[in-house]
Amino acid sequence: MRLEITAGHPIYRALAASAAPEWAVVLAAHLDRWYAGWHPATIQHDALTLSAALELPFVDSVPTAVTPRRDRPDDRGHGGPG
Repeated sequence: MRLEITAGHPIYRALAASAAPEWAVVLAAHLDRWYAGWHPATIQHDALTLSAALELPFVDSVPTAVTPRRDRPDDRGHGGPG
């Protein structure tokens, strides 16, 4: 799952809505500057990782087994058969 938020994403639209609370308007303005100056999207993995590490109550997680595939290369072309 990607946590990419663009100006069309429901989270951004909620932050930028006319009825949004003051804190959300500030965050939407920051995102507007980000989109205009650097990139058309933001990926919120840093904030989520910090929130999880601090065990904040709004982040739920469960242990999940991950097994790397060795039969094909990763996104950078590393690994794979041979």
